[in-house]
Amino acid sequence: MNLAKLKASAGLLLSTLAFSFTLQSCAKKDADLPSPVTEATEQVNFASLQGGANSLSCSQSACLIAGGRTNVGTVATELDGKGNLLITYTSRVRIEEVHADVFSTLNAFNAAGKMFCGIPLPNRFAYEQSSCRSVYTYTLTVPASVVSCLPTNFNVVAYAELCNGQKAWGGDCTQSQSCGNGGPGDYPGIGYATYFNLEKKQCSQDISFTYAWEDLINQYNDLDYNDLVIQSKVLYTNNSTTKKLDLTFIAQARGASFDHKFKFRIPKTGVTSVVGAAAVEDRDGYYYVTVFESTKTALPGTTNNVTANTVATEPYRTPVAKSVTVVLNNAYVYNSAKPYEPFITVYTSGNVADPTPPLYDLYVKGITNRPGMDTFVYPADGKTYPNGIMIPSDWRWPLEMQIISGPYPNSLSSFFAPNWFTNKASNYLNLTYSPGGSQVQ
Repeated sequence: MNLAKLKASAGLLLSTLAFSFTLQSCAKKDADLPSPVTEATEQVNFASLQGGANSLSCSQSACLIAGGRTNVGTVATELDGKGNLLITYTSRVRIEEVHADVFSTLNAFNAAGKMFCGIPLPNRFAYEQSSCRSVYTYTLTVPASVVSCLPTNFNVVAYAELCNGQKAWGGDCTQSQSCGNGGPGDYPGIGYATYFNLEKKQCSQDISFTYAWEDLINQYNDLDYNDLVIQSKVLYTNNSTTKKLDLTFIAQARGASFDHKFKFRIPKTGVTSVVGAAAVEDRDGYYYVTVFESTKTALPGTTNNVTANTVATEPYRTPVAKSVTVVLNNAYVYNSAKPYEPFITVYTSGNVADPTPPLYDLYVKGITNRPGMDTFVYPADGKTYPNGIMIPSDWRWPLEMQIISGPYPNSLSSFFAPNWFTNKASNYLNLTYSPGGSQVQ
């Protein structure tokens, strides 16, 4: 990320001036965008995972600089996997209001009427919240329809007014905070305002599989399938010098009072080593690989540490990614539909540090064949349903206590029919969680 100082101490003086400008929209429509299901079947789309277990980064941060010299926090930017850009302000000084915008070039920004004499005008920015009032963090969302129109490299300007009267801008953490002279990223006018560059390819979120669990074993689950939501990316490399699986797992949501360890198992045949895992156990002809030691620690809840990204009115929790590399030899046989078997170990104590029984493992129906470890009987209708389900693409999971058949009418009767998840109720958006859609009030 390239960040630079902006010069805008005269912004308040100019903020009373009125400018007329035309908001432009690009011709690209949602229907023109590639299908995530199609993308997930094409190995080329996972090229961003090459380079090792820690090569994936889906967020970038700037410093939040008040008065051109005081670092009071951060401005974090992230593409949420559905194409939305999340701009999150976090400050040690309470925030009174925030304004942000995105643009391809300074000329385009100026042509849109958002500068005067080289000084940016926050009251003309496209995204703002003037009534957040005395919060320490706030997230603005730039919709995917806007982000998709921007080039691979584009610019973000983020401005905040603080409760102590200071004005703060996203700025380069490594730069001296004196007034600059129009260097890269500087606005040409007087003052200290800054904008920064964002590179979309650094935030690739192609999804291979989404896994979702109900975590009670043979009990009355609520069938919202959001007790744990894990998304994964898979890159299989097989050439004359290298044979390996690069696996990245993203903890997206957790709507459970129980704690879990997220793991996968893979046959030992053809596996020479496992790199980047929290733990690896060798038994029964498999390697049992722990990815997340505690889902509560990885994705803390917002209400009594229970729900994270399953209640629309609660603050958004940034998903957490961890990567594991499985090094292979020629004895390994790759199955693209089932490269590994994901499962969770459930800690009914609510804390993995307290292994008070019962503890149990829950797998994904259709990926594993482990009787008693992948299904439960629902008392209301006496039918058997899976504890874990797999969606071979990106997915919007149900809100807390929303039975999955609300947004996906065929789900409970045809979990294993092809593309059951594409049959959506007309109001499914209102019944499912929109990543990044929640804001701190």
